[in-house]
Amino acid sequence: AKNAQAYAASNERNRNTHLANIDGMMYGDDPKQGVIEGGEFKHPDLKLKFSAPSGFGMSNSPNAVSINGNSGKAIFTTQAYSGNKTAYIDAAFKAVAGKDAKVNYGEIRTTTVNGIPAFYATANTQSKNGTQTAVTVFAYEFSGSSAFHFVTINAANSSPFSNMYQSMRRLSAGEAKSIKPRRVRIVTVKRGDTVASLSGRMAYQSLKQERFLALNGMRSASALSAGSKVKIATY
Repeated sequence: AKNAQAYAASNERNRNTHLANIDGMMYGDDPKQGVIEGGEFKHPDLKLKFSAPSGFGMSNSPNAVSINGNSGKAIFTTQAYSGNKTAYIDAAFKAVAGKDAKVNYGEIRTTTVNGIPAFYATANTQSKNGTQTAVTVFAYEFSGSSAFHFVTINAANSSPFSNMYQSMRRLSAGEAKSIKPRRVRIVTVKRGDTVASLSGRMAYQSLKQERFLALNGMRSASALSAGSKVKIATY
């Protein structure tokens, strides 16, 4: 923080030095906390992946993944697991409603998702305007002492997260190893380069041009000049 303040207070603006210093810097998600690739979340250490519903956005943090859309919202997270499914489901609901709350979630159902034992329960609530809302905890037992779960909230007469629940699967060792962090790379603009051609080198499945422009503080109409330097995010 002190270095940043000193830099901000300085009149010196050496762009080339700055770009050289950030060349190779990690950009975006740290694989140790999982990465978002398009509509998928992958975690190489936990060796799992799942897909968000179409049209939903995802954001990652050290403790949870948030999934949000017009028809509902969800988080993906974990907590202590001893093999007791009832205790796990109960604790997950109380993490949302409050530790002293009594949540009537009914029967805990069991199933298997892509070979992973799973268990889930739903609590229905009613708002003041009479709207019925469903809160579901859908958990996966990865081992006798390890479990992960979604908490989803949506209208009781809808099921926007069904495909997401079924998308959970384990990653193979090879798949986990292939997940790498994106890094900032400094490239020199060549004659004939365009925003479109440089954006195509961004290591993303979607919104490549928008991400390139944001990374470089540019507008779509910004002109590129041969010999100037720009940032791209790649592997």
